[in-house]
Amino acid sequence: MAINPGSTINPGVATKINSTSLTGTATLDFTMPQVTGYGPMNVLFQAVGTLTGLTSKLQVSLDGGTTFTDYIATFLAAATAVFAISQSLGTSASNALATPLVPGAIYRINITALTGGPADIWVTVG
Repeated sequence: MAINPGSTINPGVATKINSTSLTGTATLDFTMPQVTGYGPMNVLFQAVGTLTGLTSKLQVSLDGGTTFTDYIATFLAAATAVFAISQSLGTSASNALATPLVPGAIYRINITALTGGPADIWVTVG
């Protein structure tokens, strides 16, 4: 599933990434919007549902989606169902990373385990 820059993710608007509720392993592809007039962008992800187990990685592709490489090896997890990415953090904080998500790359949430669902993955940019 691709989220097109500027047409689906709008700053300050929560967006569900998956089109159908998740009940097991899945990959969710998306892109970040190019937003002019904003400084460093912060991104907040949340897994919503009756999760008892969740393991995922955030991966990145710079070759149009042919090859994905782990970008954040431990991403959304059942114990920490919210993950913040801040481009303005100087150091890693609890459940937040100073790891930029930039326009032009394709990102993938690779859910390798999900139990107790269904679940949805939401994102907001600001």
